[in-house]
Amino acid sequence: MRGSRGLAGWWEQFRRQTFIFSLPQMAGAGALAMVLLMAGVYQLSTRNGSTEIDFTRLQGALLREENSKRAEIERKMEAINERKANWDPEFRADFERQLSKIEESLRQCQARLAESPNDLTQVQKMLDLYEEKRQLLEDVERLNW
Repeated sequence: MRGSRGLAGWWEQFRRQTFIFSLPQMAGAGALAMVLLMAGVYQLSTRNGSTEIDFTRLQGALLREENSKRAEIERKMEAINERKANWDPEFRADFERQLSKIEESLRQCQARLAESPNDLTQVQKMLDLYEEKRQLLEDVERLNW
C-alpha cells in the first residue's frame, strides 16, 4: 500500500510539471525525428525484400528543409552585417572565426554529398551544420554586439 501511494504521489508531481522547450531543442527533436523516419523507411524497404530507397523523394524533402534553413540564415546575416561595423574588433574576429569554421565544414559536407548524393549521414551532418550556424547567429543577435 505504501509503495502505491509513493507511485501515485510521484505521478501527481510529474503531471503538475510544466515543460518548456527552446527552439534549438525542438529543432534537434525534428532532426532526430527525420533520422528515425529515414531509418524506418530503410527498415521497411529491407523487410519487403527491396533494399532500394526512393532517394529522389527523400532528397527533395531534405532539399526543401535545407532551403528553408538557408533562407532563415540569410535573413539573420543581413541584420547582423548591418551592425557588424560597430562591434569591438575582438568580438568581430571571434564571430568571423566561428562562422568560417562552420562554413568550411559545410563546404566539405557539400563536396562529400556531390561525390555520394545518397549518403544520408552527410545530409544529416549538413542539416546539423546549418542549425549550428543558425544558433550562432541567434546568439549574436541576443547579445546585441
